[in-house]
Amino acid sequence: MSETSLESSSRFPRLCAIIGLLFLLLSVNGKLFLDHRNNAVNPQDFPQYYMAGQIVAHGEWDSLYPIPIAPETANPGDQKHSRLREGYAKLARRYGVSEESVRFISPPPFALLMYPLSWMPYRTAHVVWVNGLILCAWGISLLAARMYKLCSGTSPLLAGALILMICISPQAFRWARVANLSVVMGLLIGWAVLELAQRRDGARGAIPIALGTISKYIMLVFMPLHLVARQWRTILWTGVLCIAMLGMSLLIMGRGPFEIFFREISPTFAHTTLPERNNALHAFMLRTLGTQADRPLLNAPWEMIFRTMRIVVLLIILAVIFTRKRSHWKDPPNLLSAALALITWVTIFSPIFWEHYHAYFAPFWGYLLYEASRSRARAVVCWSAIALAWFPIQLIPGVRIPEPLHSHLLVSALLMMGFAICATLRPRAL
Repeated sequence: MSETSLESSSRFPRLCAIIGLLFLLLSVNGKLFLDHRNNAVNPQDFPQYYMAGQIVAHGEWDSLYPIPIAPETANPGDQKHSRLREGYAKLARRYGVSEESVRFISPPPFALLMYPLSWMPYRTAHVVWVNGLILCAWGISLLAARMYKLCSGTSPLLAGALILMICISPQAFRWARVANLSVVMGLLIGWAVLELAQRRDGARGAIPIALGTISKYIMLVFMPLHLVARQWRTILWTGVLCIAMLGMSLLIMGRGPFEIFFREISPTFAHTTLPERNNALHAFMLRTLGTQADRPLLNAPWEMIFRTMRIVVLLIILAVIFTRKRSHWKDPPNLLSAALALITWVTIFSPIFWEHYHAYFAPFWGYLLYEASRSRARAVVCWSAIALAWFPIQLIPGVRIPEPLHSHLLVSALLMMGFAICATLRPRAL
């Protein structure tokens, strides 16, 4: 290839990145502007983060978490399933936050990171937050392109097309609009896995793991890969950073929020909810097989089957990971397939799997695109998984299609997990 064509092909991903970012900024902010003009703003999941910032700013530590109404069956983040503490309610009224909005249930150290939101009025903070999420969605597209180039070593044209495919997807629009932390987690997952795949052992790879761990527990699922890849400095730095953030949080907040979190909030995380947007395998089985009395539990035989599946699949993944030779983990696609198997497992078998959790898997679209180029059978599976995730039909008002088609996002995740396990079982020859 001539020098001119090489330069031209390298410009294409940059052009796609610019177009993708502009599309996200204009589409999401355009909708936000119309909502503000029509006084019809739906902050969705944002209030919990803003109120966490205000709680930190005012030192109302004992009011950080709501009081669960039905802790044995329901998630207290939902306003229908919890009561606000008085300090939280007063601050919500003071800053114009609806008392009927979603409530903060993340770990206490994460609340400290929300402190800068308290420097702004509620509406301004919402706009800033959404635009930060837009940048995270854009960052996920760039990480996916990097994963593709890391595996293939070539084809900048396909890497650019992948950036555009993610940025113009309804999924990326949803990641920003829902104002949830999921797109941030997707960015941290992509960052951490790329550091691992590029065999960078140190603090840089530990930062996303530590930040993700104090936000949500799922980042710890990658620890087996760091062990087999001998990433000792990353593991050490992760421990140091987590302990430092935990110690600082205890010093600033005291023990109160931690005691409430572990006693009242974290036990509720094991409960499945039944809304149709929950794509977790357990929720799908509840919808198709029925529940036990009025509680979100399967009948005993099916509950046992589900729990057995969850353990067996994890044991298969871990067995494959820990029985491979050290040389196996020198190849980036082998690490990426194992990482995808782990993150899909923890999401599919968790009690909650909202449609925007697909942000966790989007960085791996680059790896899937590479695998799709290796054979026709792989192409069918990988492209099917991406296509099923690209447009969440569940978000279209009034549209209801029968199961299992309605749970196409779950099917997409299952395809990714199954493919990743098979790819780890039968790795690429070095």
